[in-house]
Amino acid sequence: EKMLQYDAEEFRSMTGLKPGTTPQEDNEQDYFKYSLYNNILLRSQIDCRRVEADGSERVFEIKTRAAAVLRYDIENYVDYLGYQIIKKIGKHSSFEREYYDLIRGGFLRYIMQCKIGGMDGAFIAYHNTQKVFGFEYITLKEMEERIFGC
Repeated sequence: EKMLQYDAEEFRSMTGLKPGTTPQEDNEQDYFKYSLYNNILLRSQIDCRRVEADGSERVFEIKTRAAAVLRYDIENYVDYLGYQIIKKIGKHSSFEREYYDLIRGGFLRYIMQCKIGGMDGAFIAYHNTQKVFGFEYITLKEMEERIFGC
């Protein structure tokens, strides 16, 4: 997620990927929102926020989503690094397949995170660990429609 938020040089300095250097301390505070339900306190980390012109705050999640074939056979993920999302519709190698799998395996969790944090939605980056195939912003409303039909 941090790779999507910073330019390449900043990211390398934060992760210590530059030879002979140490990771830079992250001076930015993590940003959280809290919700209280009866005697249960829930915390949601906010990945991104923006203050709109009218002063209102818009917050959302950033999610990186590995292609389904990698997630289903994680022990042999190296065998699938060549897998690509190359078409819009279809059972394999398609955006349709990844979106369907996201509805089944991720939306309920994302809905809970968005509700706890008062977030508008999630920014999803689809990848195969070597290449990002595309991005998509999915609103909380769309997620709820897909899961609950409302």
